[in-house]
Amino acid sequence: MPTARVYEVEFLQDALDDLEELIGFIARDSVAAAEKMNAQVMEKVRELRQFPRRGRPVPEPKMKEAGWRMLFIPPYVAFYRILENKVLFYRIFHGASNYPRLYAQMTDRDKL
Repeated sequence: MPTARVYEVEFLQDALDDLEELIGFIARDSVAAAEKMNAQVMEKVRELRQFPRRGRPVPEPKMKEAGWRMLFIPPYVAFYRILENKVLFYRIFHGASNYPRLYAQMTDRDKL
């Protein structure tokens, strides 16, 4: 019986900074809520090790073509790509963010 492929998950520095910022923001009101959100993020990330396509493709055409995906972790959205045997997280934003502007910034900066 073949074994399931397991992907490596990596947070790029911007995604780590985003995660630290959002957890810090939540912790100002409740350390317990911040710990719970961190656990939720890590659980969703762990799931991608075996199911990397669980997130949906980004709707912006250039990003979709380049393989960008969105993972919803309410109220946040994590942006990632699957490259070979890795799942790379680029950014984590609040769900109420201006996605078209953010897509443009990521596209310009990373030169898809």
